[in-house]
Amino acid sequence: MKSNNRTVIWGTLLGFGLFGMMWVFAIEFPNVHLPIGQGGITFTLVTALLITILISAYRSLLKRVGYWLLLFALLALHVGCCALFFLRQSQDLAPLQLDVRYGMIGGAEFIVFALVVLKIYRVGPRIDWL
Repeated sequence: MKSNNRTVIWGTLLGFGLFGMMWVFAIEFPNVHLPIGQGGITFTLVTALLITILISAYRSLLKRVGYWLLLFALLALHVGCCALFFLRQSQDLAPLQLDVRYGMIGGAEFIVFALVVLKIYRVGPRIDWL
């Protein structure tokens, strides 16, 4: 898929903006250490994997704004559910149990997202690359 110049410009501006914010944060507040534990890193990786799979599965919808709104709504729901349910329960679970739970919830989120996209756009996921 070929990107147009507008997309490249906006992506570059967004990247520079995020880099600038992190640079200012690191320079102005050098003694601040964010308490990110192993659970936070695992959750971030699982979330990134889920979003990447959804973007790859629906390449035909990448130019539609509604698709991105649905994707951000799923991301907000995913983060909200994690904050409400998993953070309290994750200390009591063994690592394998936590991985199985992430896999089950991620699969359920993928199925629900696929059904919503099918209902709205009449397009199913292309996961032949998986």
